[in-house]
Amino acid sequence: MVSRSLNSLMMALDKAVNAIIRILEDERTPTMEKLSAARLIIENSLKFREQQTLLQRVEELEKQMKGVYTL
Repeated sequence: MVSRSLNSLMMALDKAVNAIIRILEDERTPTMEKLSAARLIIENSLKFREQQTLLQRVEELEKQMKGVYTL
């Protein structure tokens, strides 16, 4: 059930990102809407990068802790 929901969410996320990109690329889109779309992409990209970095750090700490507890 959860994995099906996650798959649906990922598909919707892909569509949302594509919609934002279309807004940015459409010459008829007003400048303020393009700026809002660009801000969405930048802010969320930065959040994603932060989360990836934290995940890597946690995984590394877990590996180190595993080595401590096996001694």
